[in-house]
Amino acid sequence: QYVGYATIDGDIVISDTVEQSLTENQCVTLHFTRSLPQVETLAASSVTNLSAILHGRITGTGGSSIIACGFYYGTSEDNLSQNVIANITDNEFSYEFTGLTTGTTYYYKAYATNSENAGYGEVRLFTTGGSLNGHDFVDLGLPSGTLWATCNVGALTPEENGSYFSWGETEEKALYQLETYKYWINLAACKFIGMDISGTEYDVARAQWGGTWRMPTEMEFRELIDKCVWTNVIVNGKEAFEVVGPNGNSILMNLSGYIIDDSIRHEGTIGHFWLSTAEDNLVESPTHSDSKARLGYIGKKPTILRHQYKYIGCSVRPVSY
Repeated sequence: QYVGYATIDGDIVISDTVEQSLTENQCVTLHFTRSLPQVETLAASSVTNLSAILHGRITGTGGSSIIACGFYYGTSEDNLSQNVIANITDNEFSYEFTGLTTGTTYYYKAYATNSENAGYGEVRLFTTGGSLNGHDFVDLGLPSGTLWATCNVGALTPEENGSYFSWGETEEKALYQLETYKYWINLAACKFIGMDISGTEYDVARAQWGGTWRMPTEMEFRELIDKCVWTNVIVNGKEAFEVVGPNGNSILMNLSGYIIDDSIRHEGTIGHFWLSTAEDNLVESPTHSDSKARLGYIGKKPTILRHQYKYIGCSVRPVSY
């Protein structure tokens, strides 16, 4: 295979690929054509309630000098009618948006133009921070678009433990025991209230916060683990985890422990966060499968526990869209 290079109007242009065997001193005809720029739309960063920084990258000039680059954007994926021009440095460019609306989803795509026309990157989105029903959330830039609350149910600040709930119950109580669990039947079983209670009448986040708030599913907590960077930090004297999303935004997950009977256990060491998903298959204890559910566990590293007794009091970190 052979390609040629030529300078045309001051631009270096690459020829089409020639696939043939050549002998010494043999001539070959090369065809030089210009094309559109190749552009990549990158994830937004530093997303706040009122601002965000958009990023783009030029991966190919199309054989012509880049004349301009920037972003088209809007609040509808089908109507990216507004555009801004950005400054380019080493084939990458960015633009800081200010004066945005809180709690709003914005769609955007990067573009670059040369003498031929404009090339575009894929459409991406971000959601400005804000509040729903008086409770703050953060857009971490997750692929699912899930918005995570900044606090647990019952907490006023991220480092506070907040309230503790048995799975499927929507109120706190004095004792967390099998016998005090609302849906307890006997040692072998509990009343079946669903395999996934997110957004149902049994969802404490929906009951306490209203609107579109709900308990996270197992898949959503798994995404939080897999797509974010977890770092152990100390905030106001309390150990916690800072969880940084793909777009650079973060939430704080505290180590609130859990309650059995009337005492909090392992506070400051581990965090137990109820998920909306019930346990469906317990090899270790098949007779107790109706009495257990899954939770997000935060210890030395975050993971998902597949079986925890539903009567235990655990924290809840709501999500929304």
